[in-house]
Order: sequence, then structure tokens, then C-alpha cells
Amino acid sequence: MVSSKDNNYNAYAYEIDETEITVEPSKIKKVTIRFNKLYSNQAIIRKMVFDDVILNYEEYKITTNKAEYTNRSTITIEI
Repeated sequence: MVSSKDNNYNAYAYEIDETEITVEPSKIKKVTIRFNKLYSNQAIIRKMVFDDVILNYEEYKITTNKAEYTNRSTITIEI
């Protein structure tokens, strides 16, 4: 998450299992994500940024060197 003061708040990614965030083509999935952010009425969340999104998971799974896989993207959602 990115606040109105350009502060970045990271998700507790270690709490999320890979199967929870893998979305099949043409499907919708609801996922609960916790963030490291204290309550503040001065910092309003402006957007959510998902970095390193793998666009074709089936292709990624059969890739030998995962670090060199290039079909990745960033998704930004303005709130």
C-alpha cells in the first residue's frame, strides 16, 4: 500500500500461501492481505501496488530458472 504521504506499507507475505494468491484464467478470487501499517488519520491509503506478478503461472511452473522468467508485471490499483 502507498499512502497520501508516499509511505510504503508492506504486506505480511509470509502469511499467504501460494495457492491462495494463484488465480485461474477468467476467475475471480477474494484474498485477505494484512499490512504492516499503524492506524493514522493523517496518512490516507492512495493505492495498492502488486509487484512481480507472474502472468502465466503454468508457464512459470515449468521454467527451470525461475529468476530468469520474464513474463512478470506490476499491477497498481488506485483507491
